[in-house]
Amino acid sequence: MFYDSDYTSVRDIELYTDAASTIGYGGYFKGKWFCSPWPDDLNSPCEKKFSMAFLELYPIVVAAILWGHSWTTKRILFRCDNEATVHIVNKARAVQDTCTFSGQSTSQVPASLTSNVALKSTVSDLWRHVLSTRTSQTYKVGYRAYTAFLANNGVVWLGKPMPPISEDILIYFVAHCYKNLRLLHTTIKLYLCGIRFYYIQSNCDHPFDYTNESTLLRLNMIMRAVKRIQGEHNSKPRLPITFQVLGRISNSLRAGVFSTFTDYPLFVKENGNALDRDFFIRSLRHVLDICGYNSSLYNGHSFRIGASTSAGSVNIQDHLIKTLGRWTSDSYCRYIRISNDTIRKAQKSLTLSKNT
Repeated sequence: MFYDSDYTSVRDIELYTDAASTIGYGGYFKGKWFCSPWPDDLNSPCEKKFSMAFLELYPIVVAAILWGHSWTTKRILFRCDNEATVHIVNKARAVQDTCTFSGQSTSQVPASLTSNVALKSTVSDLWRHVLSTRTSQTYKVGYRAYTAFLANNGVVWLGKPMPPISEDILIYFVAHCYKNLRLLHTTIKLYLCGIRFYYIQSNCDHPFDYTNESTLLRLNMIMRAVKRIQGEHNSKPRLPITFQVLGRISNSLRAGVFSTFTDYPLFVKENGNALDRDFFIRSLRHVLDICGYNSSLYNGHSFRIGASTSAGSVNIQDHLIKTLGRWTSDSYCRYIRISNDTIRKAQKSLTLSKNT
C-alpha cells in the first residue's frame, strides 16, 4: 500500500446527497455537484411508494458512478439525513423491510376537491364511523403509544404527516410494550392494528401488506414469542358466574352481608359517591368468599361469561346468544365455558350414536 503524494483534507472527502420524493435528487463532492429529476424508468417514485431509504440511497449510487474512481484508498464520509440509508451503507446490505417508510402521504387529490368544504366534511364524518367507539379509542391509544415511543427515543418527523415506520421499528415498539408497558399480547396486537389503521387513513406508505404472506415475518415471530412467554405465566382463569352462583350470592345479600338497608339511591355508596368498578369487584369477591368460592378466580367479566355459559348449557341458538349479549362479532364463543360433565355427556352420546 502506497501513500498519495498529495495531502487530502478530511473536509474534502465528504459526500453530501439528498433526495425529495416529489422533485428529484442531488449530490455535492469537492466542488462538483449534480441534480436531476427522477428518471422515467422509476415511474414516479411518489406514486409507486418507494421507501425514502431507497430514494436517499439512489443519489449515493449515482455519486459512486460519477466520482468513485477518485475514492480509491480513501475513507469517504457520507452525509445523509436518513437513518435507514445510513444503516444500509454501513452494513453494505439491506433487506426489503429494512427500508423505513417515510410517513409521506401519497394522496394526490385535486385542489378543486379539497376545497369543497361540504364533501371534505362528509369524508371526515365517514371516517369517524369506520370503527366502533370502543375500537376507535383503543386504536387511538395504540397510535399515541407508538408516537410517544418514537419521540422518547429521539426520532423526529418534522414536516411529515406521519412518523417513520418499518418492521424493525415495530419490533422495537413491541419490545417496549412488552418490557416497559407490561402489556398483554392481545393488547399489543390491537395497538399494531391501530397503527396500521392510522397509516391507511392518512394514505401514507407503510409495511403492512396482508396480501403478501411473507410480509412482516420477523414481527410475527416476535409477537408469537410474546404470546408464548405470557402463556407460560398465564394468569388465573376467569370462572363464570352462572345462575347457581348468582343464586347463592343473592341469598347472602338478603341475609345482610353489608350494612343494613337504607334510603340511598341504587348504585350510590354510603358516602354519596357513585358506585365505581373497583368497589363493585371488591364487594363481589367479598360475597363470593362468604359463599365458599375462590374469589380470585372471578371478576367483572365473569357475569358475561356466566350468561353465555348458561345460555349455551340450555341449547340456546348461537345467534340468540350473540343478540342477547349485544355482540357484533363471534367473540362470544370465547365466553362460553364447557364443563367436564358436558364433555363426558357429548363423548357418551357420540359413542352411542356409533353403536346404533
